[in-house]
Amino acid sequence: MNETGSSGPAAAPSPSTPAEQDAAIAALRAGAERWRTTTPAEQVRLLETLVLSIEAAADRWVAAGCALKGVARGAHAEAEEWLGGPYTVLRAVRQLIRSLKDLGERGAPALPGVVRALPGGQVAAPVFPADPLDRILLRGISAEVWLDPEVALGEVKDNMAGAHRGGARRARVGLVLGAGNVTSIGPMDVLHKLFSEGECAVLKMNPVNQAAGPALEEALSPLIDADLLRLLYGGAEVGERLCQHGGIDSIHVTGSLATHDRVVWGEGEEALERKRAGTPRNDRPVTSELGNVSPVIVVPGPWSKGDLRYHGENLASSLTTNAGFNCNATRVILTHGGWAQRDELLGALREALGETEPRPAYYPGQKEQRAAFLDAHPDATQVGDSETPWLLAAGLDPAERLDPCFQHEFWCGAMAEAPVPAADPAEFIRKAVRFANEVIAGSLNVTLLVHPASLRDPAVARAVERAITDLRYGTVAVNLWAAASFPLGGTTWGAFPGNSLDDAGSGIGTVHNTFLFDRPQKTVLRAPFRIFPRPAWFTRSRSGPAVGRHMTALAARPTVTRLVRVLLAALGLGR
Repeated sequence: MNETGSSGPAAAPSPSTPAEQDAAIAALRAGAERWRTTTPAEQVRLLETLVLSIEAAADRWVAAGCALKGVARGAHAEAEEWLGGPYTVLRAVRQLIRSLKDLGERGAPALPGVVRALPGGQVAAPVFPADPLDRILLRGISAEVWLDPEVALGEVKDNMAGAHRGGARRARVGLVLGAGNVTSIGPMDVLHKLFSEGECAVLKMNPVNQAAGPALEEALSPLIDADLLRLLYGGAEVGERLCQHGGIDSIHVTGSLATHDRVVWGEGEEALERKRAGTPRNDRPVTSELGNVSPVIVVPGPWSKGDLRYHGENLASSLTTNAGFNCNATRVILTHGGWAQRDELLGALREALGETEPRPAYYPGQKEQRAAFLDAHPDATQVGDSETPWLLAAGLDPAERLDPCFQHEFWCGAMAEAPVPAADPAEFIRKAVRFANEVIAGSLNVTLLVHPASLRDPAVARAVERAITDLRYGTVAVNLWAAASFPLGGTTWGAFPGNSLDDAGSGIGTVHNTFLFDRPQKTVLRAPFRIFPRPAWFTRSRSGPAVGRHMTALAARPTVTRLVRVLLAALGLGR
């Protein structure tokens, strides 16, 4: 493969045989006993070696991702394979190194700011920006992890790195059932198993992207060589055998609710009977990340033409990234029905969708998903010249609470918009929050867009802060697509707490969390209304691949030269 074309996807590895599965788990069980007594300093040395192997394999990793998705090297979409691949994992590794050094020296990870108590007493711990590079590259963006309301202000340190305490460490092996859409998800889940939960890991690759497995094995080779990780391949039959294997102590699922329920309860009438009786077929601890009908709440305000163009592109990018196959893709936009600029924003969104490069719809089942979306809303706008144009169903009635667009995550390049009637912006925010919490399915991530002039109205400002508190989502973002929380590392990723095995919703538990909080509730992100330079994932960015490549190199080895390359690329002045 070269920088201008794709040689096609590499052949996927053969399914792992039962003998290979057994041997992998046996090696990991031996490794788990050694891992149980590994010190933070030894873990840091391992992670430092991992940085080198990821950097060495990064281009092959990206090439594999591009090939399996039908993306030409140099196309805008290549940026996604950098930023959603090795860059994300390198950020997590770097932050884990800092956290583990702090753990060994101070007894807990050090936070990059002052912990504060919110008005209701809940504790908010700052996690971003984590260092001077963050302040330079992502200027104005901040993030906090809000902890379980029962954690008091003076108890934060005691509620970090619990799995690293002597009495908590056991020799365990976890199974990670990998996602098929983004190549960093499996490695990130593995890092969480190893360094947050203290478990060795089997990563069973998803058949959709298992052709990237050899590149991942190269990138993660220090973990494999230390018998802390094994990658296994195959479809549902391999996954089923691993889920029932006596050498597996826990399971983490990234995928659909249906996959989660098959793992926990089985299928058909047997599954229904088990649910009624509360007797799972699999009694291992099961955590999960299962998707979301991700909403965006657009607060009305005095938006300029530039604002409308910027956020039209912002909304378009939040759908078209990865061809729409993201659990955090925007699926429902909630607007104020009386906002005079609503039609202008929708026009800017359609324009940005129309200017987006066509994307191969690589994920299995997308034709059926598109057909179901169009069956529900046959008058949806179809934008673009490709065989799979982007779909936008505008003007949905929020009173129709059972509309499929509110209840089902259409796994394709489709989104909807619903105008919410309200007397004023503050009332709109309150109604939109109730709708997001009570009607829209899922609790993974939500975004609010609010103009700074709107925030100068005390009623609107109070309503926004109340919304951030009240929204029952694992990530709440203001003026930034909530998916940005995914690659930051220090932020947590997962559903809002409270789901159960028989009603798993968007999942159970959190991942990432490189500051090692024991009891996180949600992540809150804040950003300027408009970011300069334009983010690399935006549809009109022409320097995205260069930014992604240089950001990855900088994450691997921070130097002034590499920083300058990132800045030049972001401004469209470098390659």
